[in-house]
Amino acid sequence: MTSSPTRFLSPSEIADLAGVSRAAVSNWRRRHDDFPPPAGGTDTKPLYDAEAVRTWLTGHGHQVKTPEHAAKLHGHLNIWRGSLPVVDLVTAALALLTIRQSAPTRWQHVTSGDLTDVAACLDELGVIEAHMLAELLTRMNETQPLAPLVTEIAGIPDSEQATTADTLLQRLTASRAYASEFASRASTTLIEAASSHLPADAVVYDPTCGFGGTLLAIASQVPGTHTRAYGQDINRSALAIAQMRALLHGIDADFTLGDVLTDDPHPQLLVDTVACEPPWALRWDSTHAASDPRWQFGVPPRMSADLAWVQIAIAHLKPEGRGYVLTTNAATSAGGVSRDIRSQLIRRGCLETIIAMPARMMTNTGIAFTLWVVRPPQPEATPVMFIDATGEREPENHIRSWLTGAQELPPHRQVPALEILAADATLTPQHWVSAPATMNLEESVSDLTTARDDLRTTQTRIAGLDLPSLDVPNAGMRVATVKELADSGMVTIHRLNRRETAGIDKHDPRLLRPSDLKNQILPPVETNTPPSGDVTEPGTVLVCVTGELHSAYDKHGGHLHQDWTIRLQANPEHIDPVYLAYCLGQPWNHRFFEGATIKRANINALEVPLPPLDVQHAIAEDLTRAHELKQAATQLAASANAAQRAFLNTLMAHTNAASKARV
Repeated sequence: MTSSPTRFLSPSEIADLAGVSRAAVSNWRRRHDDFPPPAGGTDTKPLYDAEAVRTWLTGHGHQVKTPEHAAKLHGHLNIWRGSLPVVDLVTAALALLTIRQSAPTRWQHVTSGDLTDVAACLDELGVIEAHMLAELLTRMNETQPLAPLVTEIAGIPDSEQATTADTLLQRLTASRAYASEFASRASTTLIEAASSHLPADAVVYDPTCGFGGTLLAIASQVPGTHTRAYGQDINRSALAIAQMRALLHGIDADFTLGDVLTDDPHPQLLVDTVACEPPWALRWDSTHAASDPRWQFGVPPRMSADLAWVQIAIAHLKPEGRGYVLTTNAATSAGGVSRDIRSQLIRRGCLETIIAMPARMMTNTGIAFTLWVVRPPQPEATPVMFIDATGEREPENHIRSWLTGAQELPPHRQVPALEILAADATLTPQHWVSAPATMNLEESVSDLTTARDDLRTTQTRIAGLDLPSLDVPNAGMRVATVKELADSGMVTIHRLNRRETAGIDKHDPRLLRPSDLKNQILPPVETNTPPSGDVTEPGTVLVCVTGELHSAYDKHGGHLHQDWTIRLQANPEHIDPVYLAYCLGQPWNHRFFEGATIKRANINALEVPLPPLDVQHAIAEDLTRAHELKQAATQLAASANAAQRAFLNTLMAHTNAASKARV
């Protein structure tokens, strides 16, 4: 008797398994009579028995990937697909993962088929949909046995449960209906901006937390060991998912169900950081808003709650706290009540920075948006920094450096409060950054002179550099994983956990930033003060595995890093560390990222082509020449842009000065 399938695959999942396109899978289905027939799903969305597909692929000579844990769980959950909403499948799987991690004794009951304690267990853990989830799991078990799914979850290593949950969540909800719940470029911008001002043991709040992605990503970057996160959302299912994700990631979090626009569940709550990516231009009921102390700058108009979110952020900040809010561009220039609220925000010194962001950074809309950096009311009105980032290609990769002063700003201007108020409290950055009247002739001429000198210096530097040969060696080589290198003694892997990095001073000049590894330039250690943590040794290879994959060679050592970086100490008698650093950050290793909220690469799986040692030395020298050329070319482009901008600014300033002289 043939047993029923316990895991199903969709055509796109078959393509992932075989490393081919969906079109190739469609061709197999049409042209091969022996291709497994659909075992479930519908005519338009068929599902296939995973084991039958794997057998067919192997029999036809196709290489089959070992599926990640999330893919296996996805296959098991496909059994109920069509009979249950996707969000129910997500919450059911997360409930089982949460019980396994947070309640080991109750998990033993589940593995034996006993679901009677599920509701009580989830309720004790604070999950708001505890009884609904217990009923859901019981209903699923009555339709198809849960045992294969439970067995699969039991086999996931403890260290991989959180990333497996994130990846599974992203796979199961990969549709436009849930697009806003995952890390769009706008969400990444918000996370990076909010992470620029995180004191040790910071308290973080997101009043529109959804699945909790932004809140948990920020909380995971807080230095220290006593981080606390607060989240609120109007959607019960989304909040239950956020709660379970926080438990899986080991983040101390408090979630509240409700409409934050009409009811503040924590009126006394003051936090270090507020991050908010709300529904934009939302109509809301302001009938009873007049008595709400949060609207101290004015009740926002019913047609758009954009400025309500800004005020909510300010209302919950500690004296030194910062709020980061995304809004439509209209909120910076709308008239009427919106103008009056902006005026009050300016007079009270609540606006620190306003940044205009480019379009097409959201997954479900192409419109541009504005990032507000706000603070609690100040004793007097203060200038506002306006930044126009609309011309930047990847602002999400630079926003943190802009806000910390570690990187030169795009077009910007700091404007006195009185000048802004005189212009109807207009907060559109382009209005202030591009104003010709702000151009000073003397400063423009000085900038032009400097830009010319930089251009000549960079051109001379490039002329003195040697070109790399970039000849691909013919020597025999193989591809090795980092795990294989470690097992053979060629490298030693050193990971730091959050406890080990908790005492690191974020202002320590030895501390590396992700941008340092991205640019493959490690700043020299020029301090005699005692380090606030365990420093790197000379010759260390550093690999950033969280968020983005970058690697760099630390020639002199003496640096500090956080747990987003893994150290590799190479044995130079067997592998060239410079060569290793160049290889690890390459795009071919990007496929080893896992997780939706906090993407993290599996260091053990990263691959390196391994030629003989002498060939590695030659390649490292060649790539270093290419890297020096790239640095010089980047500087040349920047110098040319600066010279062009300085020339045109000088031209405009000269014209303005001549016009004033004639008057």
